[in-house]
Amino acid sequence: MFNNSFLSSCSRTIYLYVEDDIDQKTIQLFKQYFDFVIVKKVLFFNSNKIKDVLSHDKINFLIINSFTAGDFRIINAIKDSSIFLLYIQHGLYLKYMKRNINFFRNNFKRVLSSLYYVADITSWNLMKSYDIASVYLRGKNRSVISKELRSKTSLNIVLSEYWKQFHKEIYKINSEFFIAGFLDLLKFKSKPVDGIVYCAQTLVEDGRIDKLTMLNFYQELYDFGNKIAVKIFVKTHPRNSKWTLDIFRSFEFSIFTKEIPIGIVTIGHYSSLLPIWSINKCPIIIFELKKHPTPESISNVSSLTIQTLKNIDIQTLNFLEVNKKAIEYFGDIPIQENINNNILKSYENSILPSINR
Repeated sequence: MFNNSFLSSCSRTIYLYVEDDIDQKTIQLFKQYFDFVIVKKVLFFNSNKIKDVLSHDKINFLIINSFTAGDFRIINAIKDSSIFLLYIQHGLYLKYMKRNINFFRNNFKRVLSSLYYVADITSWNLMKSYDIASVYLRGKNRSVISKELRSKTSLNIVLSEYWKQFHKEIYKINSEFFIAGFLDLLKFKSKPVDGIVYCAQTLVEDGRIDKLTMLNFYQELYDFGNKIAVKIFVKTHPRNSKWTLDIFRSFEFSIFTKEIPIGIVTIGHYSSLLPIWSINKCPIIIFELKKHPTPESISNVSSLTIQTLKNIDIQTLNFLEVNKKAIEYFGDIPIQENINNNILKSYENSILPSINR
């Protein structure tokens, strides 16, 4: 994402509309740039209530970074307003994503709120609500969304031409796009390490896979490192649970929370961070978990896709063409100034008609 200094040059106050509690570290991050950071919880707020909140707070610039049911509730709320809605792509999207029973057990409040938001944005049409809810909760193909909903954004910042076409196809976006490049390169610094790197995700936390399956994988990863006598480094995800972090520590994996460790090879599943290693000319091995097919964009930036680490010779991995494919799918190194200038230009163009009326 572009840095907050850009926004702070436009306003000294930022409102953070959240579904769940927000940690103090995040608030302190925003306080580096803004005089006032106001957090408002909007869980179970329908479109009309969101509209009232935005009007009361006199919001004229709004940012979303996904197209969840909660985001479409916001889009629905501001469709007749002059609010500038900026969408910034966060990570990659799968056309469908299955949920297991643990997702519903561990995210009951999130499930209920999603059902409520879907009913709200479809005006309580049961047939439409069922189809769209099936996308978010049952892993139905996202193309269903484009039949019922339209993304009414003002500006869309995406990683590459590939993702521009994806958003047009799935979300039927006809507003302005800006191809920014691989935004995660702005967020992280890399650090060379001597060993194997594992890129962690929130597969257990999001109810995509059960704990036993992941534990078996971590054991196999540990055994693989022991076999070839190299250390395992883990780039964690900000939402990794205590259970996951405790497992990493029990295997004596070296944990990285902020920097990106660049080792001799990186192992992952389908994290949107994986192209960072490819761009840094580090070979990537995709460990494909059962019922979790690898997205095209990720498989094409990897050197090898496997279902087991047994008999893998990391010395033979071919990554000569991977760097080019990573740029094709995820974009090149982004330039902060270009991103800021395009946002400002688009915003100024959007408010000119209202000023001239």
